[in-house]
Amino acid sequence: MHCAVYTRSGISGSLLRVLLMVMILIAFCYDGYELVDEQCTPCKEWQYRNNLADGAFSTCQNCSGGNLTLMLGASSSDLCIYG
Repeated sequence: MHCAVYTRSGISGSLLRVLLMVMILIAFCYDGYELVDEQCTPCKEWQYRNNLADGAFSTCQNCSGGNLTLMLGASSSDLCIYG
């Protein structure tokens, strides 16, 4: 059984909405992770990322003053300690 995917003007509205939702899900990573080569990867030991503070599509932020975190994937600048 074949379904109509295209209309005379292009892709149907419902398919376009689904594609946009998939694109958003792919581009969004949890706190402490950033999108690298289309995969969510943890922030390095000297970085952190918080979706609420930094934005859902931001990259990992460096800890200030050369500080480090105790783990990969830190989700807050509060986890940055003296190095």
